[in-house]
Amino acid sequence: MRPIKLTMTALGPYAGQETVDFREAVASGLFGIYGSTGSGKSTIFSAMTFALFGEASRSDQDTASLRSHHAADDMLTLVEFIFEIGASRYLIRRTPDQMRPALRGDGETKDTHKAWLFDVTGIDPDDITEENCGKIIAEKKVGDVKTAVLERLGYGVEQFRQIVLLPQGKFETFLTAKTDERMKILRELFDVSLYRKLAHRLKDQAKTAEDAVVIDRRTCARRLEQEGYESPDALKTGIKAAAEEHTKAVANSSGTAKAATLAAKTKADADQLEAVFLASEKAQADLALLAEKKADIDAAETTLKNARKAQSLLDVDQAKKTAALNLARAETDLTSAKTAHETAATQRDTANKQLKAQEALADKRDETRRHIEALTRHTTTLNQAKTLKDDWDTALSKQASDKTAHDQADAHHKTITAKHVEAQDQAKAAQSIALERSKLNADLTKAKQALVAATVHAEASRLWSEANGVATNAAAAHADTQKHIDEAQRRFDLAETELAAAQAQHLAEKLVDGEPCSVCGSESHPSPAHGHAESAGLDQAFRDARAALNTKSTAHANAGEALSGANAKAEERKINFEKLAKPEHTAEAAEKDAKDVNDQLRALGPQANTTEIDANIARLAKQVTDAQSVNTKARALFESAKTATALAKQAYDNSLGSIPEALRSEVALATESQTATSAFKAMQDALKSAQDAEKSARDAALSRAKDLESAEKMLTGTKTTLKQAEDTFANRLRQQEFSSEAFETHKAHIEQIDTLKTQINAHKEKLAIAKDRAKTTSDVIKDKSRPDIAAMTQASLDAKAARTTEAAKSAALKAKSDQLEALLKSISDELARIEKLEQETAALRELAALFNANNTAKLDLETFAIGAMFDQVLQAANLRLQPMTSGRYSLEREFEGKGGGRRGLGICVHDIHTGKARATSTLSGGETFIAALSLALGLSDIVESVSGNIRLDTIFIDEGFGSLDTDNDSGTLDQVLQTLQDLVGANRAVGLISHVQLVQHAIPNGFAIKKTATGSHVETRGF
Repeated sequence: MRPIKLTMTALGPYAGQETVDFREAVASGLFGIYGSTGSGKSTIFSAMTFALFGEASRSDQDTASLRSHHAADDMLTLVEFIFEIGASRYLIRRTPDQMRPALRGDGETKDTHKAWLFDVTGIDPDDITEENCGKIIAEKKVGDVKTAVLERLGYGVEQFRQIVLLPQGKFETFLTAKTDERMKILRELFDVSLYRKLAHRLKDQAKTAEDAVVIDRRTCARRLEQEGYESPDALKTGIKAAAEEHTKAVANSSGTAKAATLAAKTKADADQLEAVFLASEKAQADLALLAEKKADIDAAETTLKNARKAQSLLDVDQAKKTAALNLARAETDLTSAKTAHETAATQRDTANKQLKAQEALADKRDETRRHIEALTRHTTTLNQAKTLKDDWDTALSKQASDKTAHDQADAHHKTITAKHVEAQDQAKAAQSIALERSKLNADLTKAKQALVAATVHAEASRLWSEANGVATNAAAAHADTQKHIDEAQRRFDLAETELAAAQAQHLAEKLVDGEPCSVCGSESHPSPAHGHAESAGLDQAFRDARAALNTKSTAHANAGEALSGANAKAEERKINFEKLAKPEHTAEAAEKDAKDVNDQLRALGPQANTTEIDANIARLAKQVTDAQSVNTKARALFESAKTATALAKQAYDNSLGSIPEALRSEVALATESQTATSAFKAMQDALKSAQDAEKSARDAALSRAKDLESAEKMLTGTKTTLKQAEDTFANRLRQQEFSSEAFETHKAHIEQIDTLKTQINAHKEKLAIAKDRAKTTSDVIKDKSRPDIAAMTQASLDAKAARTTEAAKSAALKAKSDQLEALLKSISDELARIEKLEQETAALRELAALFNANNTAKLDLETFAIGAMFDQVLQAANLRLQPMTSGRYSLEREFEGKGGGRRGLGICVHDIHTGKARATSTLSGGETFIAALSLALGLSDIVESVSGNIRLDTIFIDEGFGSLDTDNDSGTLDQVLQTLQDLVGANRAVGLISHVQLVQHAIPNGFAIKKTATGSHVETRGF
């Protein structure tokens, strides 16, 4: 930022309007601002800070207090600041909150804080007024103006106070700031957001990995809790107890098998007979239903017959349509022929009229011929006045020469003027392009930010959707295993029933009346099982069914565990997704926006050199003035030559009294002769053209008449063809016994022929099958009684329930035991996997912790990156500090710190006298001033070199020189001033505020503030 002009009205000690024109001061490089205490030196800094940011130069000062107590009540406080950033020039106006007299009445009213920002590039600062203030960028709304200023400067008020404006009493703030405070300033100056984002990303990834371990461990614990166990050891104890209970249940499960088997067999025989009765009833119903459809089938057969007849008439129907179409075409052709014939007749009549009109011009042609003869006589007379003509020609030649000189001077003046206007337009275009480039850069930043937000949101959405998919699949798998368990249970019940029946028959064969039963101990055996006890294979089938049931139960339990884990992960990713704000644009749209902005930036082309453009405008302005002077002289000579030419012409004209005045030059006479000759020839040519056109139109009319005759013959032929086609179609209709309406009706069914055939044949086939099925089922149930299915079903269910109760108890206990065994194995495997995962992600979590300041130095990655830039700042600062302290001091970065705060950006000072580093707080007042000044200058150097959009053309230093040692007018102060003088040699200006006389003597250029009883005034000094 380079200050140009600052205007303060009713501000601080300035009662009226004071203007500080910085142009010569900045051009000199090093300048001062001098004045007594309280005169208003620091107010200049406050005015600049307030203009740019709406705040005072001291953060603890209220902007309302900036109003001057010396000012009149009706004079409002206003600051106007013209400044440059690179090739662009801006004007900012700002008024603080202030009270003013009401427009009506005697009271006061409050004016709120307002601001305006203008682009005044290309306008001379002295020409800028309230009416001529360039292009508006933002107005009135303080927030909009602040945003626009920050975008152009590249830093905010805090950075301005630390590296551009070093206010009184705050000079050493940045030098003594803590890491967190220094971080806030450096973060805005050095863009290291990449490292902050990387640290956050690693932190998120480590958190995700850690959460996965916690969730998986919690899932294992929840699975144990669902089974009622606190730990894997408790689960092992439960497995042992379940095995013992299963053994007891097996011993009690075989008592009800015989009754259940018999009841099931009786029920199965009855179901088989009942099925035959039901099949017979259904066959009769199907036969009756098909009989009801007979009328529909008959109608379909009739429709099929008529559709086939209509199909045979399609050829003659198409022939009739073709003939009708040809007739329509012939009628159209006849109409066109009639129109062409009428047009040709009209053209023939028109040509005939035009011929008669040309023949009527015979008198005019004779008059033109007589005019040509008179011109021949004038030519003879003109040749006799050649001497006077020669004098006139000489004057004309001189006039022409002078006119050429005048035209050249005038053309040169116009060319230079056009170039001057073009250069001004070029300056305006460059200004417009610069504004557009600035806007596009801001849009590009927003588009990139939107792209990042949309990408993160889309990734979170994808992860959530992916987890939902996994949970859905797990739920489907869980439901599928339930079906498999039901089927395995059914097969197990059947195998157990069959095995129990065989075992019961086997035991019955060994029963002896009076001897105890080996199962129940009873000596009475009233109803022993009968039949042959063949159990070969039944025991193995029972074991296989039981093993299958256990396998399915285990699979079901595992599917339940997978479902629980999938649901937990889906819920977690849902929470992570819902934490994110929905982006305004998709990633594709944001990426397209960024590409479009980049394309627009490239389309703007390279940035124009406004300095060269301004210089060219000034050079062309001088050339315009010079060209104007030359043009004025050439015009005077040309006017004199015109007078001499007029006198010579008058003498010549007197000698040519008989010749019309317009024909007294050879050129005019020759031209008139040529014109008359051409006109006579044109009239003759027009007559010939009219004759040719009349003959051509007459021939065309005869040709169109022949075409009309041919079209009439064609129409007659097509009518005959259509009549023949219609007669043929009518005869074929009569043969098929169809009317035209019936044909159209049945033609609509032609597409249904195949469908009707299929429908009719299918009905006949179904009818035959139904008749056969009805007879077969009726024969089977002949002479048989229908069973009581309900009673038999209830008996079988009661018997099966008794058996199932005991069998299910045994199976459940076995399944429970197997399930617990599987759970133990699954939990053990899962805990081993979690332990492995925890080991695999340990490095990631450790790296994330290190990047996020969880290390001995308490240094995060962003601070480390800024620290690398800060090292360059300290190196640049030491280039100033060491010469100003005769090589004694240099600044170093301090990593050690006290307490739990952030570290890594501390500063200490190395003293070559002791060979040790010490705190900056141990420096004296003068040493602190030098160190802080060196640090500020070093920071300015690095910020400008690293951040391409930040320009630090001018910095200001407020007080502090009184603390420096002069050593009899030649000491530290001289070294500081020499360092500052070297600095301004590198295209940078430095403004100093000081009350030290030696500073004022050493740097006489600048401004003097004069303090009076009615307010202070600014005076230019040394220029």
